[in-house]
Amino acid sequence: MSIRSKVLMIVTAGLISTPLLAQNPVIWTGGISEQERAEAPTTGTRLVFFVSAGNYLSNIAVRITDSNDREIVNTTTAGPWLILDLPAGRYNVQATRSNGDEQGVQIEVVAGTDAEFGIMFPGS
Repeated sequence: MSIRSKVLMIVTAGLISTPLLAQNPVIWTGGISEQERAEAPTTGTRLVFFVSAGNYLSNIAVRITDSNDREIVNTTTAGPWLILDLPAGRYNVQATRSNGDEQGVQIEVVAGTDAEFGIMFPGS
């Protein structure tokens, strides 16, 4: 097995729910500790999950579809940040907490820019 194959297997096992990495734009998820946040990629589209009281959330099931309702991402976060490499376009983000609370938002990614979108759930 080549090094490239091993790296793809590790990344696939750790970040995404589909084995086709090239078809999934997830770059990174995490951000629980200060060290993780410092090591996070600095480019891409960043989704941040939190509650109205201000606390960050982890273990969020995230499904992202494009404007044609094609699934682009289906994953669960390993921290409050999900960083993606999405092409320009409009996307629907459906986020679900482990307690069943859901939030849906539409985001627009502009070519050549990095953006951060906060997804807030009610409560504490």
